Amino acid sequence: MEKREQDLRNIIFQPVKDRKYQAMIIAEEPGILSGTRYLEETATSFGITLIECKSDGSRVKKSDVVVTLEGNAKQIALGEEQLVGWISKASGIATAAAKAASLCG
Repeated sequence: MEKREQDLRNIIFQPVKDRKYQAMIIAEEPGILSGTRYLEETATSFGITLIECKSDGSRVKKSDVVVTLEGNAKQIALGEEQLVGWISKASGIATAAAKAASLCG
């Protein structure tokens, strides 16, 4: 008998699989936003709908809502794994580059 791996999220989220949820990615620090095109492409590939998303190059303050998403529980969980890390890293690089450019005059 062949053993098939099943995504545990299918089991965990079974009771709420047909419900839609909204989630937000919120800036933890001030900076410059980058990586929104990848974020949009990845979110779409998971079936997540972007309700609102700031654009690349936007300056954000701590606690600003960067993006608002909608999807089912599994989609939001998948998005959390990929989207938060990506947007944080890309924005951190953009913020550091802007700071370096500013210091150079």
